[in-house]
Amino acid sequence: MSLLAKWGIGIAGVIGFVIVFLVIAFIIEVSPNQGKENKVKEQAKTYIAKTYTDEMNVYDTLYDNMGNHPEFEYAAKVRNEKTGITFLVYQDERTSNMEDTYTSELMESKLSDRLEPHIEKMFEQVDKVRVIYEQTSASKEFNSKEDRPNIQESEATPTINVVLNRESKETDEKTLNSLVKIIKNDIGLKHAFVSIEYSDYPAKVLKKEY
Repeated sequence: MSLLAKWGIGIAGVIGFVIVFLVIAFIIEVSPNQGKENKVKEQAKTYIAKTYTDEMNVYDTLYDNMGNHPEFEYAAKVRNEKTGITFLVYQDERTSNMEDTYTSELMESKLSDRLEPHIEKMFEQVDKVRVIYEQTSASKEFNSKEDRPNIQESEATPTINVVLNRESKETDEKTLNSLVKIIKNDIGLKHAFVSIEYSDYPAKVLKKEY
C-alpha cells in the first residue's frame, strides 16, 4: 500500500471519528437530563401546594433545548384538574424565583371561548384561531395566585390571530373591523392586536390594533 493511500485512510478515519463524536455530542445536547427533570417536578409540586387550592397535578416536563424560553431550561407541565387548564411551572433562571404560566393560560382560554363563536360566524373556512397573552404582562396584574383574572379588567394586550384556509376577499377588511368592534364593545377588552392570515398566502396579512 502506498504512503498516499495510507494517508488517505488515516484522514478518512479521523473524519469518521469527528463525525461520530459530533453526532453523539448532539444527541447528548438535545436529550433531557433525568435528574434535572426530576428536580423541576419536585420544585413544581412544592410550589403548587403552597400557591393553589385547586387540585393540580404535575404530568410531564418541558426541556427547552432550542432556547425558546430564556427564563428556563426545564419546566414542569401541570394540569388543573378542575378547569382542565394546563400550564408550566419553572424556576426563573434570571431571578431564581419559582414562576408559572397559569394566569396567561387561563386568560387565553377565557378569551378563546368568547371569541371563537363570533369568528366562526363571521369568516368562512377558518383554519385556526390563536390567542396569546404575553406571560409577564398578564401575570404582573394579579399579585394573588388565587385571583381568577377577569379579561375585561386586564391592561395586557392579547394577540389574536385568525388563519383562514382560503384566498382573501374584498370584504375581509370590513369583517375584521366588525370583529374588532365586538372585541372592544361586546367582549370588553381594553386592548387587542388582531390579525387575519391566509394559510396558502402567507404574504397577505390584515392587522388591526387598539
